[in-house]
Amino acid sequence: MGAAQRNHKQLLPPTNLHGNFRLANNTLQVETTLANPYDDILAQVDVNADLITKKTKVKLHHRTIVFTKKNSLKNYYFPNLSLPLDITDGSITTSASFIIDDNNQLTGTANISTDQLSGNYRNIDITQLNSSLYVAFSPNGIRTLRPMALFAQQVKAGITLTMPSLILDLDTQTDQYTLHRISANLFGGSLSAHSISRTNLRNLTSIPVTVFGLNINKITDLIDHEGIEFTGILDGTIPISIVDGKPEIHSGVLQSRHPGGVLRYLDGSVIDKKVKAAGHHSPLVVSEILKNYHYRTLAIKVNYARNGVLKTQSHLKGYNPDFQYGRPININLAVEDNILELIKTINMINASEIEQKISEHFNH
Repeated sequence: MGAAQRNHKQLLPPTNLHGNFRLANNTLQVETTLANPYDDILAQVDVNADLITKKTKVKLHHRTIVFTKKNSLKNYYFPNLSLPLDITDGSITTSASFIIDDNNQLTGTANISTDQLSGNYRNIDITQLNSSLYVAFSPNGIRTLRPMALFAQQVKAGITLTMPSLILDLDTQTDQYTLHRISANLFGGSLSAHSISRTNLRNLTSIPVTVFGLNINKITDLIDHEGIEFTGILDGTIPISIVDGKPEIHSGVLQSRHPGGVLRYLDGSVIDKKVKAAGHHSPLVVSEILKNYHYRTLAIKVNYARNGVLKTQSHLKGYNPDFQYGRPININLAVEDNILELIKTINMINASEIEQKISEHFNH
């Protein structure tokens, strides 16, 4: 217990261990129950050790631990530990059976499931997680005996994912991984991938993620888009690869649905006031165009490098009905940033790249 202390303070909660043992014919049999001071049974364990072969059979009985806001992981079960996670609702059920050989290596099976589990890990909030994991393990690796499944009501991790799900099979001994399905709803649409088989998780070849029905307006609601209105629906495919454990995107494509949408700054916004203050002789042609720009098509090519740089190439075809009699205006952008971030920060100073692209268009 000395290793569980810090500054002479007991970190692990006090527990009660009771049971019985029998030693006969070079065999040690132990039946124990581990409980906390509130008489909550944490584990029931049977041990059968052969003192001749030095093999030990261990069985963890089927046990369910229930969490509530009052009886949470941090406040009730481990009050003195500085844990990065907390569980505030739902339950976890566990069971296992394995053999420890004379080299202290383990071989057996384990079953873990959750029911309506809610809590948080660092800055990630998880609501109503239902999951199941049934695996066989040995010194050679871990193998799922049935597909691992996770379903949740909601996950908040900077953005909100609703109904996220994952169904996966794995065999670490043969380095085989099969992603049967992964999906989540966000921004009024969804992301999904199906039937993907790969080897080596640290270096995954391209996994095509289908993007369906993303609402641009819902995306811009997440950022400080001072006075900007940007509407439309996006579909497409984002191929994600893992190289040395880091994600990459090569040649992702997003396209707007018919009939397109609008991209404009609103009356009374900061941009609107600056344009009016500059008068009709303002050199910012882009400001006049974006005052009421209607696009018919929007195509975005996406590339993401391991160093975190997101490069997008965007092509908009549209018009401003209030500018030069509604003549067609095409906008081409190649920036090392998310186009929404560009829109968020656009003003008389940092709109120079858009200004340059549009000016080039009019000069031809």
